[in-house]
This record gives sequence, C-alpha cells and structure tokens, in this order.
Amino acid sequence: MIRILYVLHGSKKKGKREQMEDFLFELNKQATLTFGIPPEQQELAFLEHDPRTIVQGLENLSAKGADLILVQPILLFPASHALEDIPESIFKFKQMNSTSEVRLCHTFGRNREII
Repeated sequence: MIRILYVLHGSKKKGKREQMEDFLFELNKQATLTFGIPPEQQELAFLEHDPRTIVQGLENLSAKGADLILVQPILLFPASHALEDIPESIFKFKQMNSTSEVRLCHTFGRNREII
C-alpha cells in the first residue's frame, strides 16, 4: 500500500502552523480524490518547531502497513532542508526499518504543473 508523508518547514507561530495544517488538509483531500489514498494513510512531519518528525512519520506509516512511502516536501525550492535534512532522516529510518520503501519527491519548484 502507498502512503504519503508531507514534510513542512514548521513555524514558531501558532497561527502559521494552523494555516499549514489547513493547507495540508486540502492536499489530503486531493490525494484521496486523485490517487485513492485516504487521509489516514497520509501524515504530516515538520523540520522545525514541532514534535512530529520525519522519522516518526515514516515509522507511523510503516506501522500502518506501508509498502511504499512517498515523502513530499512542502517546500518551494531544493535548498539544504530538501537536499540534506530530509534525505538524512530517510536514511536514519531505513537503517531502523527495511520493510517499507521510501521515495523522496521533488519540491514544488521542480514541478512544472505547480509553477
């Protein structure tokens, strides 16, 4: 089964976190309609200012029976978070868990349909 982990930057400001979660709620609905992946098979993770880490999100999805986890950075361009931090977390997860395949998707700026 395919699962999705959305990775956001995170924010210290409560209002910004709520806005990000609202945006992700809309992405969840779109993934459900487009790919048939229900919301309970999608998770959020944050790079900063939130206890929901990438490794934790990957572990949660793997525990739900994921064969393949798509990690979708909700970032505009591939800078240090997308090029270093996220792959490092995926590597840590893979060292602990070899049953789920993990694929890192492109940032939004690399997707022509978004721009």
